[in-house]
Amino acid sequence: MATLSQITASPVPLIIKKVNPSTGEVTEINYLFSPLDDKDLGEFENWLKIRYLDLVKQQIADLEPEERRQQLESALRYASKITISGEDANSAQQSFSGIKYLAYLSLRHNKPDISTDEVGQLLTDPKISEQIKERMALANSGGSQENPLKAPIQLGENHQ
Repeated sequence: MATLSQITASPVPLIIKKVNPSTGEVTEINYLFSPLDDKDLGEFENWLKIRYLDLVKQQIADLEPEERRQQLESALRYASKITISGEDANSAQQSFSGIKYLAYLSLRHNKPDISTDEVGQLLTDPKISEQIKERMALANSGGSQENPLKAPIQLGENHQ
């Protein structure tokens, strides 16, 4: 059965408790994962293309100019064919950097000042990382997932 969040495409919450080790003060940080829209998916697709081209440029830096030009032309042709539904996107969605960027795109709807670095820091905690993946899947499931979360999970009382 679909939740109200799934039906209305409303954000899926995640609450993280942070404890200051020197003062013992507890701070709650609320994150809301919004469904990715067409703008987000287009931005992810462009990110994939740029990332691919940057990697190629690094690899061909020591080649002779003509060989470098040919390799770059080939890379540009390949990059122009990268799509959100293609194998490159599917692979990237399983990588740390891909998950980080997609989570950033989802979170920035409700937290415009969030950075990819902040999202990366969250993902380095395995418990939080799993919760982020779960909430992103739930936010983007369109009501197709069973056994949804009923309330936000509080994590990391000692998380820094």
